[in-house]
Amino acid sequence: MNLYIGEASGDVVTVDGGGTMVSADAPTGRVLAAVRPSAITVHTAPPHGSSARNVWAASITSLAPLGDRIRVSTAGELEATVDVTAAAVTELDLAPGRSVWLSAKATDVSAYPAP
Repeated sequence: MNLYIGEASGDVVTVDGGGTMVSADAPTGRVLAAVRPSAITVHTAPPHGSSARNVWAASITSLAPLGDRIRVSTAGELEATVDVTAAAVTELDLAPGRSVWLSAKATDVSAYPAP
């Protein structure tokens, strides 16, 4: 699970340390925003025409097999762990050091009051 702590106002979570996430259900105030690794998609160019309200640049730091998928770890303004298929790794030519774009729909970002 990708967890980000920050301050929510309306549907925007300003993440501590930089970056923002849009959540369809963010309560106002301090929150934990959670995004499943399978809910994040990887692109080799900025996605256009996507319904995803969260889009950010990242760099791949590692790839690791995880059952029937590959776990991709990334660094950037918002670090993330993403699960993709082996076919996606090949088609997108994913490798450590590669610059990518990540996206997630606002409905896939769950926000909870922070403890």
